[in-house]
Amino acid sequence: LYLCHTPGGVQVNLSASFLPADYDRSKILWKVDGTVASGNFGGVTTVTLQPPATRFTAKAGIDCNGNGTLDANEVRREVDVVVLNVILTVPRYIAEGSIVGGELAMTGDSATGTWILIYVPSKVLIATAFPVAIQPGFPNGPVGLPTTIPLQIKGVNAGTDVIVAIFRSDDGTECSASATVHVIKIDLDVDSDNTNGYRGPNETDAED
Repeated sequence: LYLCHTPGGVQVNLSASFLPADYDRSKILWKVDGTVASGNFGGVTTVTLQPPATRFTAKAGIDCNGNGTLDANEVRREVDVVVLNVILTVPRYIAEGSIVGGELAMTGDSATGTWILIYVPSKVLIATAFPVAIQPGFPNGPVGLPTTIPLQIKGVNAGTDVIVAIFRSDDGTECSASATVHVIKIDLDVDSDNTNGYRGPNETDAED
């Protein structure tokens, strides 16, 4: 089972079905290995998983000895939970025509899948190495996690774009991150003929 990381952690809602349906739910216990979280299905069944761990195992079973603890020999079901995280690092401001470095980092214990970048080519171009740009919306890979992909971002035309990075696991789970980039046009004029006094340059091609 793959889940996406969020800034507040990963929230997992546990549920169970069993026969007979009217069995005392407080006798059906659960716990999550790798955390101190535990309880029964007659009470709270929501767990918030915190990083840096990227894999957890949720277990459920019947409290046969009545001690209120899910012992190893009482476990009847287990579910592995892998936490996926996508981190997109790019500069907030890029000068028109310049190329700057960035990074796409993806974590998730041994997960495999493809990654996608979505952006507007009229504003920016992104590559792992120019001159070949990464096609927006095109799946790249497959890759195994964790992995880090160096990026180059080129400012094409002044404006703002939101770059979105998506990791799609082999089972179809999608996790994403986004970053806003402002492409800035810098225009420098010099009063080369020194005829403007204290006023600004004429902004003509000759003084551009």
